[in-house]
Amino acid sequence: MKKTALALTFILMLSVSLLYGLSTRSVEADATATIYIRDDGSVEGTDQIQRDGDNYILKSSITGSIVVERDNIVIDGAGYILTPSNDATVGIDIRDRNNVTIKNLTVRGFIGRCALLLINNDYCTIQNNTFSSNLNGIEMTLQSSHNKIVENNFENNELGLELYSIDPGSNNIISENNIKNNTFGMVIRNFTYTHILNNKFEANNYGLFVGVGSGTKLENNVFSDNAYAFGASNTEGASIDTTNTVNGKPIYHWVNQHDKTVPEDAGYVALIGCSGITVQNLDLGGNYHGVFLGSTINSTVVGNKFHGNLYGVSLDASVENTIEQNLIVGNENGVGLEAGSSENSVFENRIEANGFGVFIDESSGNSITGNIIRDSEAGVYTQYSNLNNLHHNNFVNNSKNWDDTGLAPFWFGPPVSVNAWDDDNEGNYWSDYNGADADGNGVSDVPYVLGTNNTDRYPLMNPVVIPEFPDGSGETEPFPATLFLVGSVGTAITFIGVLVYLKKRQSKTGDKT
Repeated sequence: MKKTALALTFILMLSVSLLYGLSTRSVEADATATIYIRDDGSVEGTDQIQRDGDNYILKSSITGSIVVERDNIVIDGAGYILTPSNDATVGIDIRDRNNVTIKNLTVRGFIGRCALLLINNDYCTIQNNTFSSNLNGIEMTLQSSHNKIVENNFENNELGLELYSIDPGSNNIISENNIKNNTFGMVIRNFTYTHILNNKFEANNYGLFVGVGSGTKLENNVFSDNAYAFGASNTEGASIDTTNTVNGKPIYHWVNQHDKTVPEDAGYVALIGCSGITVQNLDLGGNYHGVFLGSTINSTVVGNKFHGNLYGVSLDASVENTIEQNLIVGNENGVGLEAGSSENSVFENRIEANGFGVFIDESSGNSITGNIIRDSEAGVYTQYSNLNNLHHNNFVNNSKNWDDTGLAPFWFGPPVSVNAWDDDNEGNYWSDYNGADADGNGVSDVPYVLGTNNTDRYPLMNPVVIPEFPDGSGETEPFPATLFLVGSVGTAITFIGVLVYLKKRQSKTGDKT
């Protein structure tokens, strides 16, 4: 999975079009397949919806789209199915409506944008429906507030449910839904005072990602058998308690906590605005992050095993932390230093068989020393990151020892990051380097040139002796790199989407309408 500028640009464009459905086509593009519930209560476009006062009941399955122009109604699917016709992009469009209930309906196969679209909706209820094989099951945006999405099934969608807005609504309830076998189960960004309660996330590629959103509350959500179950970023105003579990183990989401140790039964750890925290002797896998540090200082992550995460250890705007003697194996990214993370020490870790061993983005002044970095697609990947110090590491059998976004073959490419690969006396051991050592001092006489403006002037002739340490699980063999890399191409699109979510800065693309 390459992070050249070409791949980033192409995949990001593709992921935006696939995951966000930025289609400008109207649901009226195929007029003969569009059904209207008009403001006066009449139904146009089908005789298969029976009106009984403010209740609209399907009499059979329908092919087409439904546009709702009336408030205070109930649409009862009666167990029938709504499927698209031709280029219909939205299954049910209830934008700008109040007090609309949709229940007992299956909406399937809308790959243009979404099965159900809510824009500026208030007091609507979406209950006991099935959304399957859509690009997006439910898309809710702008100032949609006081809505309930309860007891629904989301199955085999690219994205089950998405709430997002730069001008968000509040006080929505998402409860008791079954979210299974989706690429992304649920993504919630910015919405405030949203209650996410008693949902089951099972066998999704990505379960739930929560970003920002003051007053948001998560309770009793259960994650099982997801590739990447849970992630949270910029959630200092959210309440996420230990009733939420990943594969039977509690989520620890600590905000403004100090001088504490994370319990050893943790299934996921996020430290937001914390200091003096110790994360030790944990076995964390199958999440967006094994451990996430956001604006956290002077904390220690030591003696843990991180495996099968999007990030093993992720630091965002965090300083003066120590990542030491961990087994970090089989993750998309082993250690991530991003968004101004500085003065952190990554020391004596086994960073093995990851996509990127160490990923450094817009972060400087970090020390990466004494690590085994091996069997990864890129041992170290940098972008917009200078003045980091990397020495006395063993780089072994990586596809590339170092890569940078600025190395992409484009005339408009960003500048290449420039970092220090030695301490003015000794550098790193490189398994693909055969240098000469005429004086026998263990340091090669010939520099190891990594690439543009990045050179180890004093490469070591022999591997650095790095102390053995327990991995917390009794397992001593690293995950095979081939097993990880086989899945990299298939997850490239969704991976870039997640990187966008994990960024601290807000998206500037605006809202969909």
